[in-house]
Amino acid sequence: MGLFDFFSGKPQVSELQLMQKCMQAVGYYQKRDFATAAKYFSEYFDLKGFGRFPRLDADDYRMYLNLMLSQFYSRNYSECIKTCQKILKLNANSKDAYAFIAMSQFKLGYTSEANVNWNRARELGNDLAIIFSSVSDVKMEGF
Repeated sequence: MGLFDFFSGKPQVSELQLMQKCMQAVGYYQKRDFATAAKYFSEYFDLKGFGRFPRLDADDYRMYLNLMLSQFYSRNYSECIKTCQKILKLNANSKDAYAFIAMSQFKLGYTSEANVNWNRARELGNDLAIIFSSVSDVKMEGF
């Protein structure tokens, strides 16, 4: 159900449990085991209950970016797009979310949608979108 039981108002998980899940995710991310990192980042957000407490979600903005990167690097493009959409709920002008939506859409074969989001990322000042004029020029290898 998330961080709080709506009937009792008591936390279902302790802060320590949340921090442990977070540290597991970060550890796997640092080891470049992105599939496992994405799993633990997702579990972390499941424990917190995304969307029920927007202030808590906003405080975890960087963690959402780590989840997004983990999903993209582990080639889980559909989930990466979903995470980017959550990031855009927290920050409607997230240049990184638009760029990774575009790259994920391109990898999934949605070229026209990818180009629209790539142009939006460029307008917002995303470094990759400024360097590469087209999303098809980006080659993400060796991660």
